[in-house]
Amino acid sequence: MDKIMKMVPDLNEQGMEDPESTLRPVAAYLRPKLNNLWKDRRRALFTENIEKISRVLDALQKKLDEAFLVIQLYEKALDLFEDDPRTSDKHNRLKNGIEVEETGDLESAPLPW
Repeated sequence: MDKIMKMVPDLNEQGMEDPESTLRPVAAYLRPKLNNLWKDRRRALFTENIEKISRVLDALQKKLDEAFLVIQLYEKALDLFEDDPRTSDKHNRLKNGIEVEETGDLESAPLPW
């Protein structure tokens, strides 16, 4: 009641003898409505946050799937070119940390399939 009196000081100035007798029913009427409104708003914000998190997770999963597909494609390419002695030698050198010079002959060489 004190909070209401501080927020609306005009109630004292209007000559109300007992503002508590007037404000108590108003507070009893408004409190449940305000609590329900607050709960509904909190529930809506929570649901909105869940939807945002879900969208972020879906986007992240899509990026991970794409990266995984790229890795699989790279592995398949390695398997294909491993049979070719020119690319196999270059791959082994790269794997062992040996620098390899780029030559144009690999670009013009026919593909193994």
